[in-house]
Formats: sequence, C-alpha cells, structure tokens
Amino acid sequence: MSDTPRTDSADDPWRTGGDAAQPCDADGAGDRDFAVNTLEGIVPLDPQFGVIDPQVVPETLEEITFGGAADQLTYAILDAARIDGLAERLENAGLPHACLFSNTDDLGGVAPWLVEIDRAAPLTRQMFTDGEGPRALWRTDAGVLLRTVLPLADLRAHLRRFTQVRMAADADPVFFRFWDPRVMSRYLHSHDPEAREAVTAMLGGTEIIAIDRHNARAVHATVRAPRGRPPRIWPKLRTDLSPIRLEIFCEDLADRIATDIPPLADVPRAERREIVTGLVQAARGIDLRLDKSVTRYVFAALMIGGQPETDPRFADIIDSPRHELDRSRQILNLAKAV
Repeated sequence: MSDTPRTDSADDPWRTGGDAAQPCDADGAGDRDFAVNTLEGIVPLDPQFGVIDPQVVPETLEEITFGGAADQLTYAILDAARIDGLAERLENAGLPHACLFSNTDDLGGVAPWLVEIDRAAPLTRQMFTDGEGPRALWRTDAGVLLRTVLPLADLRAHLRRFTQVRMAADADPVFFRFWDPRVMSRYLHSHDPEAREAVTAMLGGTEIIAIDRHNARAVHATVRAPRGRPPRIWPKLRTDLSPIRLEIFCEDLADRIATDIPPLADVPRAERREIVTGLVQAARGIDLRLDKSVTRYVFAALMIGGQPETDPRFADIIDSPRHELDRSRQILNLAKAV
C-alpha cells in the first residue's frame, strides 16, 4: 500500500461507477465463504539447463495452480516495477494480458499487469525458477496467482476497482498493492474481521495464491462469496498492514546484515530475525521510525554489541532535538569510531 493519494478522477473507481457501495452478499460473507490454507516447504525450480521436458511449476504448487475445475483459468498479476521490461516481455510471450492501470504511457513501467498463463509458455516456468538473470523471476516477488472462470477483460474490470481504496470516508484514495505476495500471504490470514466483507468483495468467486518465498510457504485462499464493488471505506487497512510491513522490513534487514556483516552470516536465520526485531523495537523506543534511521540504528547496535541508548557515549545524540535522520547518522558514525 502507498500513502500517496491519487487525484486522477478518470481512474477513480468511486467516480466512474457511482457513489453507493454494494455489499458482496445480502447476508454478509461469513467464514463459510472464506477458506485459507498454508502450504509449507515451497521449493523453487532450478534453471533446468539441458532438460528436454522441464518442470513448469514446483510439485507442491501443481494442483492449486493448474488443477481443479476444467473451466478455471489461471492468471498472474505481475508487477512491472519488479520485472524489467515486463510489458515487452508479455508482448513477446504471446499471452493474453492487460494493465490494471489505464494510463500505461506514464505508469505502465511500474504498474500491475494481469496475464493469463499456461503450461506451455516459458514465462510461466520463469516465474517459478530461482537463479540469476532475466529468465529466473522467483526472487523478484513479482506478483500473485489467481484461479477463476472469468475471462481476462471481466477480471481486469473487477480488479481495477480495488487498485485504490479509501481508509476514511473523507480521504482520497490510496494505492492498495494487493498483488504484493509477501503482503497478501500475511494479510489473508491476519486481517481484521471488519475487513472480511471488503476482502470477499475483491476476491469473490476467485482463488488467490500468494507465495512467500522468504519463508518457503504459499497461502491459498478460496472465496466463494459473489464478487462485489469496493466498500466506501476499507476497514482497518492501515492497522492491519502496519505490523505486516514491519515484519517484512525486519526479515529483509536480517538478510541484509548477513551479507554486510560477515560474522553474522553463520547465525541461523530465525535467530538473526529475532535479534533484528528486538533492535527495531528499541529504535522505535527512541523515536527512530523511518526505515533509514532504523537501519542505521540496527547496524550501530550490532557494531557496539548493545543498544546505543544504554551507552553513555551516545547520550548527547540520543537526547538531541535534531531530526531522526541526523541523530541516526550520528549514532552510526560514532559506532564506527568507537
């Protein structure tokens, strides 16, 4: 999700389709309409060089990706901001596709693209292939998968209504990046009950597969409720996404320190995450909240082997009224010097 409001009225789903929000179900969507399962032990494909009949999808994901009812189609929503030249790749792939944004001239290079995938397309295999280079897209965290009977044009028209949401009745719409697999793999499990109607309205009649490669798992949600229009307000979205964003930030930072501080590479990943999560909370405790400020604090703490606020040498910096970016820079510089 981005907090940057959009003011383009032509792309505002509430202005193009009327003001009244329609409920997804006359009786409301209960748990009977919403099922979420987690598949553990997801392992990507290797490049399979020289293999005559290469595997297209990891075995663990085979059934939920291409199994099920014969009339179901499989789609991916891919993020052009994460895959270089995605629009051109889709054209060359010959797969049915469409951008979820209308302004492709300005936004096509960073927009989500809906594409119908099949087993025969090299792009499908590339999505599940780990490694380096443009033919291995596993590490890009580029999107989610959908299973539905809807043709591409109808699915696009429906999903476009949810690319922007409102978090208050008088607020401007903000982007909701529901195609981010790391976010959706958590949000599908952990959203507030008040948001269930909004989730089922977006995914009604559709299966979504969000792969969290960082934790070797995939979340598969099936929504049997009818599709609906966006609610006037998406309840508790900021509250739900804030801890998810923090968790992802800690995971990424824990991986980064293993690269930037070689001795920590031998520390088990779960232990590194626990260390980083504690230090991130400590940074927030001294009013360091920006990602850059928190990252500097974590590196400084690891350098000195403890929290800077407990070290008298850092007291003047910690207590300074300066902006947090200035304080965090000074904390890191002092940590390097001591």
